Amino acid sequence: QVQPLDLGQREQARVAWIQESFADGTPGDASRVRSLAAIADRAGADGDGTVELPGGARLVRCDGRPATALAAERGVPVVVVDRALDDATASGIAVAACDGCPAPALDEAVGLLQAAGLAVYVIDDAPGLVVTRTVAKLVNGAADARHKGVASAADIDTAMRLGTNYPLGPLAWGQSWGPATVLAVLDALHAWYGDDRYRASALLRRIAAGQGSLL
Repeated sequence: QVQPLDLGQREQARVAWIQESFADGTPGDASRVRSLAAIADRAGADGDGTVELPGGARLVRCDGRPATALAAERGVPVVVVDRALDDATASGIAVAACDGCPAPALDEAVGLLQAAGLAVYVIDDAPGLVVTRTVAKLVNGAADARHKGVASAADIDTAMRLGTNYPLGPLAWGQSWGPATVLAVLDALHAWYGDDRYRASALLRRIAAGQGSLL
C-alpha cells in the first residue's frame, strides 16, 4: 500500500535549502509554490528543465520513459515525477526512483516536493507512471475518435466529462498538457512496450507537428 512519506530529522536538515527557497515572503512562510516549473526555476534547473538535487541526482518530469532508462542515459541517479491535471491545485504527486537510486537522493526529491506543499507517493519505476500514462491513452483514444468522425471534439469531451465525471474532457486535457507532450509520452510508451495500445493517433501526430489544437 502506497503511503505519503514523512521527512525525519535527518532529511529535514538535508532539505533546509529547499524550505528557504519556497518561502513566499519571510522565512518560514507557510505559502508554497506547487508548480514543478516553479520548482525548477527556484531550485536551479539544468538546461533541459530537470532539477539538480543537492547530491547530484536529477528530478525529472515524466516523459513516458522510466527513471532507470533516464539514469542510464544521463549517468546520474534519476527520480521521475508524475504529471497532474493542474500543478497549481494538485495536493499529491507520485514519484519513482531508478534502480539503485541512493536513498538520500530519493529523500531530497521527496523533500523538495513536500516543501512545495505536496503529499508524495513513491511507486515502482514504470514507463509513464500513473497519471501520465493514463491521460496520454485517454487523449489518444479521443483524438482517434475525432479523426474517424465518431463525434466532434466538443461532443467527445462533453460525453467523457458527464459520463465519467472527469474534471476535463480528454481533448481539453491533452490541449492543456500540449499535443506534442502527449505525443512524446505515447511514442516513449510504444517504443518501450512495443504494444499497439500506445500507437499515436495519426491526427494527434499531425496536430503536434503543426502546433495545432486538439479542440
